[in-house]
Amino acid sequence: MGDPHGLINCLWYFAVTIITFGLFGWRSKYSHKALFKLSVFKHPSFIYSFLPYILLQASNIGINFLLPNYVQVVDGASAFIGGLVLLPGSILNGLGQPIYGWMLDRYGGKLPSYLGNALFFITALGFTVLGRHLTIIAIILLYLVFAMGRSMAFGNSMTYGLKILSADVRNDANAVYSTGQQVAGSIGTTVMAVLMSSITVPHLTNAQNVAVGSQIAFGLILLVGTVNFWFFTKLFKLKA
Repeated sequence: MGDPHGLINCLWYFAVTIITFGLFGWRSKYSHKALFKLSVFKHPSFIYSFLPYILLQASNIGINFLLPNYVQVVDGASAFIGGLVLLPGSILNGLGQPIYGWMLDRYGGKLPSYLGNALFFITALGFTVLGRHLTIIAIILLYLVFAMGRSMAFGNSMTYGLKILSADVRNDANAVYSTGQQVAGSIGTTVMAVLMSSITVPHLTNAQNVAVGSQIAFGLILLVGTVNFWFFTKLFKLKA
């Protein structure tokens, strides 16, 4: 960002994005064949389920990019090991999907959302505290719990949000959830990559700089977990 040309380009792209979204909003408001109704954003039940949904997705895709690179750069492991560190968590998380759905059916949306976000928060705290000195074993164990917590809160936030929405906007809400998921994943990867490589302290090695940058990225994920508690509190105060 120290390069003035880079800053100008960044501001230009940001302005184009804002204008594009503005035109899309205007078109959707007055068109009889809009992609989806923007009025869905007027529903608090949608907002308070959609925001944690996309934040969890951004965190998930972002950390899935960050951890394999951390293992290779900071811990000096091979690309093969870097790819394998996520495997145990991914397998266990896949096996747990039916349980997460059962929890929603049996206990409602509060338990899986709060429990999932609590696991997400605790492991994000672990990643942040150990951010500069994470071993491969520590990464595997933390990600094991992180993946379960993230998925538990992620899927149930959307399911519960759709459940309490009025029927006339559910299809539009579902479309926004799907779109938001894709966009959030892209943003999450970009943000993690920028933060991971943002530290360039002269007297530190490349591995040490990456470790510090990764710790900042983990701190951002921890912030997401904190904010999500507030979103879920607002969501479950709403009446179905």
